[in-house]
Amino acid sequence: MISIVFEINESEFEIFISSYSYDPVVGGDSYSEPGWGFGINGYSNRKCELYSLQERIEGVLNLNSVEIIVGF
Repeated sequence: MISIVFEINESEFEIFISSYSYDPVVGGDSYSEPGWGFGINGYSNRKCELYSLQERIEGVLNLNSVEIIVGF
């Protein structure tokens, strides 16, 4: 399962992609790819470029098995 995550609150906005896989033999594993975000308190997450994130999201949406999560 691949998730596109938008985290929005009164002081920050962030977007990133996370993934979860499960194998009955070895169990489950999850990871998050570098994201992009900012906040009014000086918080800045620029671990990836927006164009790179856009290309990755377009690829994920083409898989037709994506979950979009918006957290407030």
